[in-house]
Amino acid sequence: MHPGAHSGHFVAAAPTADLTDLTPERWFAYMGARLGAGISPSPLNADLAYLLGWLRFLQKQGRAVCPQVFKVDKLAAAPGLPHDVSVEQLRRLQQVIQVEATSSRPNVVRSGRMDLAWFLLMLHSGLRMGEVRRLKLSEIDWENHGVRIEQSKGLKDRLVPLSTPASQAPKAYLPIFRYPSARVCRAGSSRISQMVCCNGLSVGTCNSSRPRRP
Repeated sequence: MHPGAHSGHFVAAAPTADLTDLTPERWFAYMGARLGAGISPSPLNADLAYLLGWLRFLQKQGRAVCPQVFKVDKLAAAPGLPHDVSVEQLRRLQQVIQVEATSSRPNVVRSGRMDLAWFLLMLHSGLRMGEVRRLKLSEIDWENHGVRIEQSKGLKDRLVPLSTPASQAPKAYLPIFRYPSARVCRAGSSRISQMVCCNGLSVGTCNSSRPRRP
């Protein structure tokens, strides 16, 4: 079995006839040289995975290898950038939420209408998740269709436009709740469900968007 393109980089950099010489020290020296050359952690982690797989195979074939090398951990990789959601995915998600917002079941319609308000405030007005979580009713200018965001990112205040659908959505769900609240997001309300997001976006995994509490 050949080590392959990935682990082959390391084997070529540390040629040896004895597999027991492929030690953690040799790997760390190779890793340092590659990092110094500008290689990111992800391909180095791939190198390590292929190398360990190759050595395990040879070990099962009766070849002697350095057991300490199997204790080498992967490098911590920087988190990847989030992927943009397509317009079509956003349409599907909104359709799923609107179905719940018009449900005949009280519990479903309550969460569906709040999901719709949350969704439109972010989509139409560009509010961040934390901004919607902290948004107070007094900060919404219903007459002039605007929202005042105070002390947000960079401790800056700003005014953002409020579209007609984004303005109507909170008005549709606020009367449903028994107890009044100064915030747009109601305490005790659950997030947009993962199932709703996944069904709407038609993706394998997704993160809930709405906070548990304001």
